[in-house]
Amino acid sequence: MRITVKQPGRMTFWMGLPAWMVFNSLTTKIAAKAVESKGVKLGRQDMLRLVKELRRIKRKYLRLELVSVEAADGFRVRIRL
Repeated sequence: MRITVKQPGRMTFWMGLPAWMVFNSLTTKIAAKAVESKGVKLGRQDMLRLVKELRRIKRKYLRLELVSVEAADGFRVRIRL
């Protein structure tokens, strides 16, 4: 996973995270609790299925862009698998 932040007139900041670090059982448990606190009923098993599917997609589509946001002032954030 690669997170890129660009600001006009500044150096580009990027951070690479290994997929196994982001998509594992500990983060799944934390994410399930966070989603549940927002009132959405999504169990740990559902989150594990989601993580398994994201791993499969990562193998199939190497540089899939998950998020791309650009502000009017030129500030840009991209998150890719």
